[in-house]
Amino acid sequence: MEPISAFLEVVDRIILLLKHRELRRDEFFEEIIKPLYASLPPAVEDMFNFLLEIEKIIGQGKYDSEVVSQCRQQRQKYLTSRIQIRSTA
Repeated sequence: MEPISAFLEVVDRIILLLKHRELRRDEFFEEIIKPLYASLPPAVEDMFNFLLEIEKIIGQGKYDSEVVSQCRQQRQKYLTSRIQIRSTA
């Protein structure tokens, strides 16, 4: 085998590997990043609403067991969102 043809084979192989790597990157984006990006904003919005509701309850000036109970209820309401956010961190 001539040195030039061996060199060209190596270059061709490198090009194929780079194309394969690019395809894997596209697969990773489509399978992991895109679904994550689509599912995370609603979960973050739920948590933001939770914090706003808690702020509203505390802003009423009540600091008794009823407030704690309401906070726990709101926290439970957004359990799924909290789990989803935590799993992506």
